[in-house]
Amino acid sequence: MGILALVLFELVSCNPPPVACRAGSSPRPDLHPECVVSCLGPAEDAAGRALHERAAARIAAYRAHVQKTADKAALAGQLPQAVEELARAYELFRAANDLESAAACRVDAADAQRLSGKFQPALELYADGQKLAEQAHAPTLVARAWIGRTLTLLSGTKDYEAAEASAHEAVRVASGLAGKDRLAEALALASEVAFARGQLSTAADWVEQAIALRADITDKTVLFHIYADRSAVGFEYARAPGFRPSLDFCARMADLAVKDMEQATALARTQGWDAATGACEQTVRRYRRHRE
Repeated sequence: MGILALVLFELVSCNPPPVACRAGSSPRPDLHPECVVSCLGPAEDAAGRALHERAAARIAAYRAHVQKTADKAALAGQLPQAVEELARAYELFRAANDLESAAACRVDAADAQRLSGKFQPALELYADGQKLAEQAHAPTLVARAWIGRTLTLLSGTKDYEAAEASAHEAVRVASGLAGKDRLAEALALASEVAFARGQLSTAADWVEQAIALRADITDKTVLFHIYADRSAVGFEYARAPGFRPSLDFCARMADLAVKDMEQATALARTQGWDAATGACEQTVRRYRRHRE
């Protein structure tokens, strides 16, 4: 799971659509909502929403290109432009005291910085977005901030101890959400962190909790990662000397690894993620050779 999962996560990482920007979503207690709206006016509010939507489209276009081709260079210029547009939108929403929309801008900008390899700015933006989201009582954005921070610490700075704490917080926050997508994503990341720390049984526990939610998962990217992660855990069990009580056990783990990676391959192919599909197909062949 280590190298493969991190590569696949970058290729097909989740990017929920931006929170609908609306003036007055988190008004100051001393102002009525209509007073907050008047802080900017319809034109400025529309400008903030347009900036946010344009930036989100740039990030989505970059992700889609990488998912299909694995080429991170061609559209890399879209990311700093998105960061700049999100900074301008953030200022407009802060002026209107629209904390939820401001938080969404920070989290989206953090995603863009992480995808650009600028990990420290990403961590700072995630922290800012998290605080704003908490003030706005927007738990989905809080969960997104913790998930993004975890991924940055895991695949960017390689600070596995901090990543573990961040993943646990992501799971805690996401557990309170109505939908299961962010919870499953957080559980999968917790599994990847444990795997990176050499804690195979813990990684298995986390990913089994995630896959138990599969009937309620609507985000195909999350489902893809869960199958890829469990496949990698199974393969490590099959080949790790400390987890070989019998040849039958090794065979069953190898079979499970192949089956789960085939599931991930099918999901990637259905979504048109050509680069991820190719990586998964190569992994399936490698697992089968080991099984034989």
